[in-house]
Amino acid sequence: MTKRLFRNRVLLGGALVALVILATGAGESPPPPAAKVAPTPEPIDFLIQRPAGVDRAKLELRQVVADDQEGSVKAADPDGADLSLSKEAILTDQDVTEVHVTLEPDLLHYAVTLHFNEAAADRLKKAATNAYGTKLAMLVNGQVLVVGNVMSQLSDTAMISGRYTKSAASHLAEQLAP
Repeated sequence: MTKRLFRNRVLLGGALVALVILATGAGESPPPPAAKVAPTPEPIDFLIQRPAGVDRAKLELRQVVADDQEGSVKAADPDGADLSLSKEAILTDQDVTEVHVTLEPDLLHYAVTLHFNEAAADRLKKAATNAYGTKLAMLVNGQVLVVGNVMSQLSDTAMISGRYTKSAASHLAEQLAP
């Protein structure tokens, strides 16, 4: 009777644990068990290209303004409440250079991340300077998709998060992609 020592390593909770198994058998030892290959995890951020035949959506980012501001544009937020928006858009779909679908920190939902050109990033930064708490509205094809407060300095990216499924986020991203 011969004794063989098999060593396997298992990753548990981020710690590498070595398992030592003492096997007893006669004659030749059996081959080691086949290694299980873990499925390749999906990327948490991937670039989206607009498929041929998919029309590009019209995108606008506008500041929410006082109701009596001259030249303001009337719209409804996603809940149907009235909004007044700045006459001029801060940025449009023409300013988008890349679109990504990103897994949200909850690891369950997806968001759409828009990347803007340098000129749009400068306009966005200027619009948000000293404007913390100011509201911005993102419109897609003339409909307000989301209204958010400026909570920090803005840059060359914006994230549209709405607890989307991967499919729904990808569909929106395909329409917004350059």
